[in-house]
Amino acid sequence: MASDPGLFVPSAAVQSNALTGLGICPRHANPAVRSKKRSYYSATPPWVYVLILASLLIAVIIMIAIRKTVTGQVPDCATCMAEQKKRTAIAWVIAAVAVAVLLAGLSATNGPVSLIGFLLLVVAICYPLAAPKKWQQGVVTKDGYWVEMKKVAPAFAAAVQHHVAAATPIPAAPQWGPPTPQA
Repeated sequence: MASDPGLFVPSAAVQSNALTGLGICPRHANPAVRSKKRSYYSATPPWVYVLILASLLIAVIIMIAIRKTVTGQVPDCATCMAEQKKRTAIAWVIAAVAVAVLLAGLSATNGPVSLIGFLLLVVAICYPLAAPKKWQQGVVTKDGYWVEMKKVAPAFAAAVQHHVAAATPIPAAPQWGPPTPQA
């Protein structure tokens, strides 16, 4: 199965909040009920992960220093809002159960129960980070001029191509090699 090539949107369109003017959700093509601030980042080069062996702090500092970030408002529909509320509720339920089990284990001085409670608390903290991201995802290109939005609805893609691309100055296509000589 081929991967979704995504929709390339000019970074300027994302940063100027031009996507909110479309009035439709990028994922579902439903009418937008709100706009949500989203940040898109460039991919981290694989060699940075090798630095974790030397020092986690150095690797994190370098990741933050070399990544490109594009932030702007992206429309959300009622379905997106419901999915976000569901994920938040699940995280709170896991946290409540974890605290209850942890307190029960500590009050009974039961080591294994306390350990299970602590592990559940770690899961509750990590769940929002590890849960499948249901909101609009994307990656900033190496040159920073484009955001490749993943899994967009065809109606949203058509709207972007029609409205945003016409109103936004589009930079030259990204070049990954040496510039070509001009005649």
